Amino acid sequence: ETVPQSIDNMQLGSTTVSIEAETGRILSIAQNKTFSELADDVGDPTKSSLVFAGDSTFGSSNGFSAGSTYKLFTLIDWLENGNSLNEVLNGRVHEVTRLQNSCVDGGWWIDNSAEAINNFARDPGRVGTPMQFTAASLNSGFLAMAEQLDLCDIQADATKMGVVNAKTGQPAEADKMGAFSVLGDLNVSPISVAGAYATVANGGVYCEPQAIDRVTDSDGNELAVPERSCERVLEESVAATAAYALQGVMNGGTGAQGNPYDGIPVIGKTGTHETSQTWLVESSTKVATAAWVGNIEGFEDVFDYGVAYYRYALGKGVQAAANAKYGGGEFPAPDQNLLRTVYTDLPNVVGMSVDQATATLQQAGFSVTVGEEVDSSEAAGTIAEQSPGAGRVAGGTNVTIRPSNGQGVTVPDVSGQSLQDAVSSLRSAGFGSVQPGSCEATGSDDDDDDNGGGNDGDNGNGETQVTGTSPGAGELVNRSDTISVNYRAESC
Repeated sequence: ETVPQSIDNMQLGSTTVSIEAETGRILSIAQNKTFSELADDVGDPTKSSLVFAGDSTFGSSNGFSAGSTYKLFTLIDWLENGNSLNEVLNGRVHEVTRLQNSCVDGGWWIDNSAEAINNFARDPGRVGTPMQFTAASLNSGFLAMAEQLDLCDIQADATKMGVVNAKTGQPAEADKMGAFSVLGDLNVSPISVAGAYATVANGGVYCEPQAIDRVTDSDGNELAVPERSCERVLEESVAATAAYALQGVMNGGTGAQGNPYDGIPVIGKTGTHETSQTWLVESSTKVATAAWVGNIEGFEDVFDYGVAYYRYALGKGVQAAANAKYGGGEFPAPDQNLLRTVYTDLPNVVGMSVDQATATLQQAGFSVTVGEEVDSSEAAGTIAEQSPGAGRVAGGTNVTIRPSNGQGVTVPDVSGQSLQDAVSSLRSAGFGSVQPGSCEATGSDDDDDDNGGGNDGDNGNGETQVTGTSPGAGELVNRSDTISVNYRAESC
């Protein structure tokens, strides 16, 4: 009803599969092709001998590139390493040429010629948190997370949650894991992806997908079914916190269009691989559903053919049916330690150029606002002020930097000088507008306690004596500002 069996110029395929989280039972499988193994049907675009939800062993399918649904395993590894969903990272697009990979000799994946990997719609990325990166499915954000992790551990998380190469049945090959592996270049089966998200929904317990409930012979006798087991593979705190992040995907994030909004909370994740494959995976606490739409073969652009958004209708419709039949409850609360605010060092950028200061702050994980110019003795165009100042601050704090206009001058201390000398000193310091300010008359009858025998209001030579300025000594002001010189004299 949702996806055509065929369209011109593209080998269009789609499938959905739903799994009971607490048992691993496959509750439904559907696809857009009529199943047939007849030789006469070979070449009929409405029919297929493949079960798209399966793998090479079960379904004769080699799977499909996981796309961003695979980001789940970077998220899991991030949390297993004790990192916070609210830690702030520089998630801007940048070249990733080196990632730890303890599965290979040397312990690193290195590609010094690697180009920057873009985000969907050429989004430049941003400074943000794993919580935000998950909701937005930001490639550059997940690569920033992976730069602090080990590709080998990420792959191990995928394996223990049931996601392997659909063609070989084996984990991703160690020597092929690199930056793109974080973003889901591995071909996987929709059944395994649904099972992985069901693991999160089931509090970290993975149940092997089970297609067969019972087998009988022709006389009705029960026969053994393939053994399937359930095993805890994630700590409850990790599963609960991952679910918290994945709820953001379905509530305001990239998966919101696929949320049934029927009162049953759901977690989920979208996925797109090189515009040729699209996914939506979602799950209540009871049932997980994976929906895939894309190219059976080839790499035609699903956006050009208008089929990219079928995944939302598929996922939403099937999950709504599952919710109506099986229900679902609230997900457990996340681990507060995995939501903690992380403090980091804010560098001092005063004296740098605007571009240099901005790059330095963003590299350190801060967002930047360039404010208006300020009066400063720093060279024009260099940073004169930053707020907050250098030191330990919450990661991701927005830092406002203000460049100098080059017009700032510090008011010198001219107290005790004669009015004439003070005015001369101030003009020599670069102030173009200097004028006498308030005068305090001392009179001629004051006592003679004045260092030089003169009246108290003079400097020993019967002259005026400066008491201060406005603005005061030490203040940084624009050289065009008026400086008023306050003084004392026998008579004003």
